[in-house]
Amino acid sequence: MNEIYKLSEDKATLIKPKKKRIKEATIPRDIQIIGNEAFMGCDKLRNVYLPESVCIIENHAFYGCSSLQKLHLPNSIIEIGDSAFASCFALQEINIPQYLTIIKERTFEGCGLLKRISIPANITEIEREVFDDCTSLREIHSHILEIETCDINPGAFDNFDCDNCTLYVPAGTAETYKAHEVFGKFKNIVEE
Repeated sequence: MNEIYKLSEDKATLIKPKKKRIKEATIPRDIQIIGNEAFMGCDKLRNVYLPESVCIIENHAFYGCSSLQKLHLPNSIIEIGDSAFASCFALQEINIPQYLTIIKERTFEGCGLLKRISIPANITEIEREVFDDCTSLREIHSHILEIETCDINPGAFDNFDCDNCTLYVPAGTAETYKAHEVFGKFKNIVEE
């Protein structure tokens, strides 16, 4: 029996912490799924440690964790649900796992202190309002080589200041990004 978390019967899914006022969460090694709304509203949660066994973070899993500052997502994660990190106001930096293919709607909406994010090469779709109200975001590092084949929702960067954020793109792709319907809105596109 787990003393800290409520788990699914098969012990593969973390349903929720037994106490909402936790400040730190070290996820057990056998957990594969962080369930819907698992940590939603845990406003004192500052640090989360996810093992390589986690492959899915479901909808609203960390929604409203307003004290969460930094989170390392293991590359084992292949799916992140809608609004999974929305309203994590204190979140400053997050990596998107390299095997993720879709950034679902509102994933980072309202992460007002988020400064830097890296988009891996495998991304094929970015849904609506993903970076809505990410007012401090100043660096986006995109590793997508063939941006024209990606399905980027025109509203992915709603309520976002594209003029004050630098978009770093793979060498030789700046012109393609500048011509792109969504990424072409960025004033500063730099090859790296």
